[in-house]
Amino acid sequence: MKVGRNDPCPCGSGKKYKQCCLPKQEVISLQAVREDRLYEGLMDGLLAFSSDLPPEEGMADGVVRYFGGPGPDQPTEAELMEPMDWVHFGYRSPATGTTLAERMAGEVKRLSEQEREMLRTWATGAIPGLFVVLSVGPKEVRLRRLGDAAQEYVVNEPWDGLETGDLVAVWLLPGPWGLRFGFYQGVLQAEVGHLEHLLHEEMSLLRCQRPTATWADLYRANWPRLIDAASLAGEFGEACLQIRYQTSRQIQGEPQPDPIYQDVASRLTETLLEIGAHAEEAAGARRLWWDAVHALRPRIQKVEPWVGAVVYLLFNAVYTSGETQAETAELVGTSAGSVGSRSREIREALNLQLWDPRYADLLGFGTRIPQRLSIYAQLDAAAAVWDFPDDDPDLPD
Repeated sequence: MKVGRNDPCPCGSGKKYKQCCLPKQEVISLQAVREDRLYEGLMDGLLAFSSDLPPEEGMADGVVRYFGGPGPDQPTEAELMEPMDWVHFGYRSPATGTTLAERMAGEVKRLSEQEREMLRTWATGAIPGLFVVLSVGPKEVRLRRLGDAAQEYVVNEPWDGLETGDLVAVWLLPGPWGLRFGFYQGVLQAEVGHLEHLLHEEMSLLRCQRPTATWADLYRANWPRLIDAASLAGEFGEACLQIRYQTSRQIQGEPQPDPIYQDVASRLTETLLEIGAHAEEAAGARRLWWDAVHALRPRIQKVEPWVGAVVYLLFNAVYTSGETQAETAELVGTSAGSVGSRSREIREALNLQLWDPRYADLLGFGTRIPQRLSIYAQLDAAAAVWDFPDDDPDLPD
C-alpha cells in the first residue's frame, strides 16, 4: 500500500511520513540510482574499452582463449556475454600481464577515483562460481557456490524467473552496494551431484599441479573448463560419474640422488622455451618427465634421447602439432630411433591420452574442445551402460 506524505509514518512514531521516514527513503533511493549508474556505466565502458584494443591485446584475444577458437559463427546474446566476465576479470593477457579491468583502471584518464578503484576491485575480488540458488526475493538472491559448502552469498539484485534450487553460472562483482551480477547470468541444465563430481575431479587435477590451490583458484583459473564441465554434466548426466582423471602418478617430487634426471628436466625446459613453447607447456613437459622417472627409474647415459622423447610425446600424444620423430631428433641432436624407443617406453608406462589433463596446459590454446576430447574418450567406456544422444554436432569425428 502506498503511503501518502501526510499519512502517519508506518514505523509507528506518530509523526507524519514526510517528517519521519520519507527523507531517509529518498536518500536511499538516490543512492541506489547513483550506484546503478556507476555499475552500468563501468560495465558498458569496459566493453567499449576492450573492444577498441588491438585484437591480440583486447577482447578478441580473451574470447579465442575462452572458446579454444573463434567461438560461435552467429552467437546469440547469451553466447556473446558468456565469456565476458572471465575475459575482463579473470584472464591475464600474455601481451600485457594484466586483466582488461586492471588495464582500463590504469589507462583511462577520465575515470573518477571511485570508478578506478571499482575496476581494480573487480579484477581482484570478483567471485566466479557455479552456484545453487538458496532463495529468491524481490530485491536479492541467496546463493551457495559448489565446492564451498559453508559459504553463502547474497546478491543485491533481482533475477526474474529464477527459482530456488536452480543451478547458475555467474561472476559476482563487489561494490558499495554489496554484490551484483557480472555480464553473464546462465541457468544450467544439470544435476548438482553430477556437476559436483566433475568439479572435484578438476580440483584434484589442479592440486596435482598446484598443491595449495583453493576453490577460488579453481574457479578463476579454470573457468572455461568448468563451464564446459557444466555443459557436459547436463548433456550426459549420470554417465559423468564414470569420469576419473589420471592423477595417481603425478608430482611426487623430483627424485634424488641421481642428478642426471635433473639434467634432462633442465635441458627439456630450455629446448621448449627456445622453440617458442609457452611456459605452461614447458611445465607440463616437466611433469610428464618426472612421472616417467617415477614409473621407469631409467638408467640414462645420454640426456638427448629422453629429452627428445618427452618433446615428441608432448606435441603428438598430448597435443596434436604433428612433429615427426626425425624432426624432434634433429632438434635435440639424437637419432629418430632413440626418440621412438624412449617415447614408446614412456607412453606405455603413463598411458598417455590425447589432451591428457595431467600434462596439457589447462588454459592453453584450446581450453574447451580439448576438455571435450578428453572426457568423450572416458565416456566411451560407459557407452554400453548409459544412453547417449545419437547426433551431437559437438562430438569429435
